[in-house]
Amino acid sequence: PRFAPPGSFEYRFGLKYREIDELEKQQIERVKQEMDQQRMKLEHEMEGAMFDFQAEQIRADLLRQQEELRRLEEMKTEKMRRRQEYDFRMDDEQRLNMMDDDRQHMMRGGRPGMDQPGGNMLRGDNQRGGGGGAPLPPPPAPPAGMGFDSPSDQGLAYGG
Repeated sequence: PRFAPPGSFEYRFGLKYREIDELEKQQIERVKQEMDQQRMKLEHEMEGAMFDFQAEQIRADLLRQQEELRRLEEMKTEKMRRRQEYDFRMDDEQRLNMMDDDRQHMMRGGRPGMDQPGGNMLRGDNQRGGGGGAPLPPPPAPPAGMGFDSPSDQGLAYGG
């Protein structure tokens, strides 16, 4: 290599080239650092955006599930309401049929509810003492040897 003597024309331009090279190295290092910082900032921003996106997805899923649950509850309530309406209609229809049957029976000269098997049971006539059916058979006799023998035997047992 050739060295220029200090203070010469070549020496001064050599120093200027050296300064430019140093400035270029500094600027390259500064740009690298800025790019690294920008990359790190972007990665953090991406992580935050991903977290927000996932949170929004979870919220949307939760809202969909809540809406589905609400819809199922509405369907259940509507089904129960329809079932009650059906039961009420059937009860009303049965009551009307029984009233019609009673009217027809009365027109023929009988008591209401007596032409149907168990008709007075539906109206609770047994509870009011309406009776009208066949009497119940007597209870069966207790087995022998249980201490419930004939009354004459009871007197002997007590020494009477």
